[in-house]
Amino acid sequence: MKNILLIVLFCFFVISCSKDGSEINTSIVGEWSWIKSSGGLAGITYTPENTGEIRKLVISSDSMKYFSNDNLIMKLEYKIKTVDMHNESREMIIRESDDTFRQFFEINQDELILTDYCDDCFVNEYKRSK
Repeated sequence: MKNILLIVLFCFFVISCSKDGSEINTSIVGEWSWIKSSGGLAGITYTPENTGEIRKLVISSDSMKYFSNDNLIMKLEYKIKTVDMHNESREMIIRESDDTFRQFFEINQDELILTDYCDDCFVNEYKRSK
């Protein structure tokens, strides 16, 4: 089941973007501990408690590293673009090399919310590590 979640997390549909973000949103840089992921057709919620998995996301100014139980799962170089959707501009993380990895992000105080861009999306919540 964990593998399915990771596959869903990294599979996204391609959309058209309006303009490049010329400035990096530095508030996203840091180390983030996974709180929960929820969504999908079945409305599933995954947490460290019900999966036994500890996830961590380490974001620098140009790359993101995903860890599961201290094992590096994926590293990607990213860029941030501003996307216009439904008369609203939102920031999106996009894989630098081929634009196939796309997630909207929001930062509320010390919480990072990553929303997959797909028809059956998951919302992934992280807390900034101290």
